[in-house]
Amino acid sequence: MTDGTPVTLAQLLAARDSRAARQKELLQSGGALVSLTVNMPGPVKRCALSERLFDIAREAVAQLLGDRLRFCETRRKDTGCEAFLCADMDAQTLKTQLCALENSHPLGRLWDIDVLGADGVPLSRQSAGYPPRKCLLCENSGAACARSRAHPLPELIAAMQAMLERWDAGQASASRIGALARRALEKEVRATPKPGLVDASSNGAHTDMNLETFLQSAAALEPHFTRFARMGLDSGVQSPRALFDALRSPGLEAERDMYRATGGVNTHKGAIFSLGVLCAAAGRLLAQGESLTADALCTLAGEMTRGLCARELPAETETHGGRVYHSFGARGVRGEVEDGFPAVRKAALPAYRAHRSAGCDENETLVRVLLRLMACVEDTNLLARRGREQAEWVRRQASALESCFSLDAVRALDGEMTRRGLSPGGCADLLAAAVFLLSLEEEF
Repeated sequence: MTDGTPVTLAQLLAARDSRAARQKELLQSGGALVSLTVNMPGPVKRCALSERLFDIAREAVAQLLGDRLRFCETRRKDTGCEAFLCADMDAQTLKTQLCALENSHPLGRLWDIDVLGADGVPLSRQSAGYPPRKCLLCENSGAACARSRAHPLPELIAAMQAMLERWDAGQASASRIGALARRALEKEVRATPKPGLVDASSNGAHTDMNLETFLQSAAALEPHFTRFARMGLDSGVQSPRALFDALRSPGLEAERDMYRATGGVNTHKGAIFSLGVLCAAAGRLLAQGESLTADALCTLAGEMTRGLCARELPAETETHGGRVYHSFGARGVRGEVEDGFPAVRKAALPAYRAHRSAGCDENETLVRVLLRLMACVEDTNLLARRGREQAEWVRRQASALESCFSLDAVRALDGEMTRRGLSPGGCADLLAAAVFLLSLEEEF
């Protein structure tokens, strides 16, 4: 991982001058400027190891900046990779946040993140209340050990590689989380029969989507769920609210990939929100050494989204969620997540566990859990499409089927809801969330 072209001191000095000139140009646009490189010892500055470390650092810094990031430029040269990121914020505040990132991220010790104010002078770690960095291999000053070459280069490189390997192990967990989220969506759509919904034998009340549409969508979303989990793993000292805010832009990218995979059909927009928050919560809890219990995940999801409905819904008039909120007072998936998934915790998961313990197979269990949700959840899909009267009718029918359950009776309700154009899509998303939470508990 350390094969590359050795560089001379003259080349390094020329690269430093070029970097300073570019910094001066960028500072003219105002705001704070971040200059990012990798602390790579030895004469080889650009290699597979340094490239990996650089790409991880750039993504972590961009995640921290979120929508305050105005510009990002990357240069890859033999003298090392460089990134310049312009942010709309106070330089000293940014330096403090980036020092916290360096201290908390598993690879932060290997990064060199400078923050420059309007005068072009890099702010010190001491100005942010942080001490100078220690050496990778001992408790002495890192700068002093580097000047005296206190440690052999192979030992330093081995320590860096070991740190990256440990980080990669965490990222493997993120991939497992992403795969479980996809599997939850697939299990939800395959459960049959589901009144008014797409399943393995019917398109329900829908004419623009079928089983294959949902499977294609779930496959397209898996990499995004993995990314959300990675963001949680790397969130470090970010507040739960800051982690949620960082998910917004990647969430929109996930939506765009969903629409590309389905030819413009909205299959999983609500699930991107609910499962996306849970993926990030799972990553954050893993990084903190916490167990991935449903209660812990749902509680963190509520902390991440606290105050979301009050901030957003009153001002929305054109979105689906905004219209339902203003017409019926229903907060939809945002309210469910902000409240810590009460319908999932108090209704779906107890029903799921009870039916499995009673010996029901997986398909029957999923259908029964869906009915439990339909009986207690104010589904904004139903409200938006057919109004409160029809939504209440669905709740009564589902409640009646809970006490006298049979798959034939569920199929009959499916036929009637399909005829009426009733589709409890919100309940379907919550069913997928319940499947996901249980799978996380079992897998981790």
